[in-house]
Amino acid sequence: MAFGCTSPNEQGNQPQERNPVIEARAMALALEGLWMPEGYCRCLEQQRSPFACREVITDILVMEMKRNAAGDSLRWSWYGTHEGGTEAMLGFDTATKAFRSRPSDDPHRDWGELLIEAEQDPDRLSIRRGGDSTPMLFVRTRSEHEAINSRTLAGRYLRASDSSVVVLDAEGSIAGLVMNRYEVLTDFAFGMEDGDIVFLHGPGSPEVGIAHRFKWTGKRLRFESLLQEAEPGTTDTAARLHALTLECIE
Repeated sequence: MAFGCTSPNEQGNQPQERNPVIEARAMALALEGLWMPEGYCRCLEQQRSPFACREVITDILVMEMKRNAAGDSLRWSWYGTHEGGTEAMLGFDTATKAFRSRPSDDPHRDWGELLIEAEQDPDRLSIRRGGDSTPMLFVRTRSEHEAINSRTLAGRYLRASDSSVVVLDAEGSIAGLVMNRYEVLTDFAFGMEDGDIVFLHGPGSPEVGIAHRFKWTGKRLRFESLLQEAEPGTTDTAARLHALTLECIE
């Protein structure tokens, strides 16, 4: 048997040099998608109330990461509960293994330097803003409406008036009522500062839906219409859904 004079590393097991382009593409792929603040999502799970959690949102309600054509950098954009935010191009930093932005020339659209890092959990990431050492944590979501609905109203219920089954799903659809779609309000900037609101849509409702207050008491969910009088385009059928009490069964 013949033995060579080279070490195992010299025979092909030597450490491979990291390719920064491959690393950047892998990281960009991992971060691509929609993200929401972890603290806000946790608050919604506990309170089931966007109104109670409104102070948890500082700037960002939802942010999106999209890869560029080459797949090695990211376009970062976000919006809050009331208005859109800013956009920035993020480049991969080989030293920190994170994506960074550069300050913008537009002071109204500038967040300063950003450092966006992947967490060990592939469905979490953190953002550091400028010299701030405290990271903001985000969790992945398929859509902001699904994330909010699933933590507030989605479920199976018994209607108190006749024990019929009513289902509100996380996509915003309703089964068992004349109204067939709902949308939870997260923007409290227009004087709606005293409770949670959901807009119910269906046959005979105006385009924006009919606004209802909603409130949880234990497992009981109560809707009360804010309609003082019929709005233009509202039928009697839609207007009659003035108050509704549901008992959660799932």
